[in-house]
Amino acid sequence: NMEINIPQPSSSTKIDPLHLLPEEDLLTNLPEEFYTRIKSAKWKDRVEVLEELNVEHLNKIKKLQIREDYGPLLKILSDIIHRDVNVQSVTLASDAVNQILKKLPKSAIHESYIAMVFPALLERTKERKPSVIEMITKTIHTVCGIYEPFLPGHESLILKDLLMKLNDRIPGVKLECSKIFNELLGCCEVMDKLYMIGNLIEGLKIQDTLRKLINDTQVYIRNVTFMIVAKLINLLGVEYFQDFLDKIDKLKRRKIESMVEGEEGKVKMRGSGQLKVKPVPQVTNRNKVIHSNTRR
Repeated sequence: NMEINIPQPSSSTKIDPLHLLPEEDLLTNLPEEFYTRIKSAKWKDRVEVLEELNVEHLNKIKKLQIREDYGPLLKILSDIIHRDVNVQSVTLASDAVNQILKKLPKSAIHESYIAMVFPALLERTKERKPSVIEMITKTIHTVCGIYEPFLPGHESLILKDLLMKLNDRIPGVKLECSKIFNELLGCCEVMDKLYMIGNLIEGLKIQDTLRKLINDTQVYIRNVTFMIVAKLINLLGVEYFQDFLDKIDKLKRRKIESMVEGEEGKVKMRGSGQLKVKPVPQVTNRNKVIHSNTRR
């Protein structure tokens, strides 16, 4: 008898849990008069139809149909997130976007979807109500999990917009976007080091932004910035931040140094495994480069 070898899946292969699920229809089963009600001048109408969309439809669907165009639906949800004065509508619309993106395989999510929803989500980080911010940041993390921000070619849709918000005039936006950036650095799924050096350091000049944030009047923004700098040193190497460290005061420098070796500066991949990055010089020895304050 001929022996047939059937290849077994590798234990390291990441299987999309959506792969085995049946597709379900959303677009032809939207709430009655959805597009009319969602544009109503009455906030109660908008909230009502968004609740129907989430509770009666999206919550019951495990996997959306792949070969459908979700652009028009995502566009109107993004408009609600961006412009609606009612925070309940904003929260519900963000929840809907989050569910749609999670219930589609990555291969079915077009760049145009990301370009539609991401700027609107960043804009609403100005909200102060905790429940709104929680839903907005949750959806932002979903977007970044789908469209990895630290891979080549992704900077125009994710990183550029996010880093622009670190310079925003609204303190709440600066704080929330700094926290998001710090969290993204702390749990990279995939990271291309050479790209990050070329894009973050040389292209987007992130040190200039961090220098402003580290001197911000808000202590919370300064503290998040210390963590960002520590993570970037661990990811990319201290040599890219030597000039930055030399130009800040000793107290701030010591805080960053302690974080480089502490929990705040750790960088791990989601799930298991450590990122393979260039090791950072030890910071305990005062002869090491990170401690050298001497200007030559």
